Amino acid sequence: QVAPEQRGLGPWRPERGRLSTLKPHGCTPRPRRELMVWQQAQSPGWWCAGSKSRYERCEDVRRWPDRDVRRWPDRGLRSVCVECGDAARQRYCDWCWNKWLQHRVDTFLNQPVRLPPPCLGKAPLDFGGKAVQVLQIGLGTFATFLHRDTPWLEVLLGATSWDPHEAIRGIGVDPVEESVAPLERMAERVRGASVILAAIGEECGERSVFCLPRGSRLKVRSAMEWNGAGVYARTEADATLAYLENMSSIGEPHPDFEFNVDKVRRLSGINDSFIEQRRVPCYTFEKVLQMHNASACEILITDAEGADVAILRSMIDACERRAFEWPRVIRFETHGHADVREEASAEEEMVRKLQGLGYLLLEAGGDA
Repeated sequence: QVAPEQRGLGPWRPERGRLSTLKPHGCTPRPRRELMVWQQAQSPGWWCAGSKSRYERCEDVRRWPDRDVRRWPDRGLRSVCVECGDAARQRYCDWCWNKWLQHRVDTFLNQPVRLPPPCLGKAPLDFGGKAVQVLQIGLGTFATFLHRDTPWLEVLLGATSWDPHEAIRGIGVDPVEESVAPLERMAERVRGASVILAAIGEECGERSVFCLPRGSRLKVRSAMEWNGAGVYARTEADATLAYLENMSSIGEPHPDFEFNVDKVRRLSGINDSFIEQRRVPCYTFEKVLQMHNASACEILITDAEGADVAILRSMIDACERRAFEWPRVIRFETHGHADVREEASAEEEMVRKLQGLGYLLLEAGGDA
């Protein structure tokens, strides 16, 4: 047992939200890499944002004072540190805080942001009556079937007729122009890919989409840099706006939208509304496949911020009428957004409905 004072630990600094690493006599703070020692993972963010009881005054140091973390490879430590995620309000040692913040800066603030080009509005690709391997609804700004280095795509393609020597036949659908336009241009260079600007639902027509105004992220970046905002505030505002870029929803704003907008306002001092309503065409599952002259989709992926259950009902209706073959794999978001929009158990009932139709539940993890 080694007392915290003997290891150079100072008092808590609640306003900083992490453990101070002052020297015993109150000298200048410095990173104390050796304060954090190995402990078996027990929860997300376990590296130093785990339960308070386990890390109260670096309890792990008192438990295993003989382990020297400095001998660990930096690559391993970094991969563990980023598991702390967005738990910045919990207690961190200085070294882990700096690592985590640098990871956030590299992931968001250091990435170039430009105004996306306008949507081309290209005609849907004709697949000649063949089944497409992927129908992805809700593309956002992260990984899609067009990004071949996506790990989850390789896994899901194992359930399809895809030949690694051939191009993937895929359809992408998203209601936000800023997400569709760059992917349209990417699809031009990929044989067998089609991307359209639309929403998917149980009826054809026009729907309202609620999203960030065009160029919001670039505007906030420029304003905060001009005003001399700190790196932490700029990074958190940028990360939140990157999240908001993927929170567009049909019919009504995303349930978490206003909370995150308030966070951006506090960090940036900009009191804009940060929300815009647009009108987009809406198609059913059946109509999308008909537009592309496709006989079926082997993988259906939806990440529609609360519209997922409605999309699946549209798919079930088409397949029960034998208009199309059933997808081999269905992956959809279960963050509870559909429960808020429809009723408390909409997502659970859909899982049970799919099980009743002969599907096997392989994973339940929230995100799509």
